[in-house]
Amino acid sequence: MTKPAQTKAKMNQTILAEYQRTRRGLSYPAKWALIYAKQWARIKELEADPELTIEIIANQDGSSVRGNAIASGDDDTDKRIEDEIIERLDRGDVWAWALVEVRVSKGGLTESDYLGGCSYRDEKGFKRGGYYYDMIARCLETINAESKETECAIT
Repeated sequence: MTKPAQTKAKMNQTILAEYQRTRRGLSYPAKWALIYAKQWARIKELEADPELTIEIIANQDGSSVRGNAIASGDDDTDKRIEDEIIERLDRGDVWAWALVEVRVSKGGLTESDYLGGCSYRDEKGFKRGGYYYDMIARCLETINAESKETECAIT
């Protein structure tokens, strides 16, 4: 087992130990940490599957940053964050304000899912967020449904 996998396994053991010790259920942060760890493990399995191709394509989102990036209730904070995003875009950083396509191919079938108006540090930051897992899952769900329809049409 690799060092990161050992660390995640240890984290999961700690969370489960807390649950068993308290018998009250997991705290909200611990529950989400466990869900995230399970999703990340599943992503690693999917990325290692030789029959599956996962692509991430990021393009600059055409929607306006102003008024869409954040709504904190503090106009000064909103403007500061929007200015930072615009500065990153001016430097050519597509992840500053992106329209992200996750394209999944399996068995000759391809499906895409899109997320727009998002701002991440980089691709790695996007992959760590929960949307990446959800987008892969939606693509696979559609591919699996299409492959079943194809099987039914052939027989």
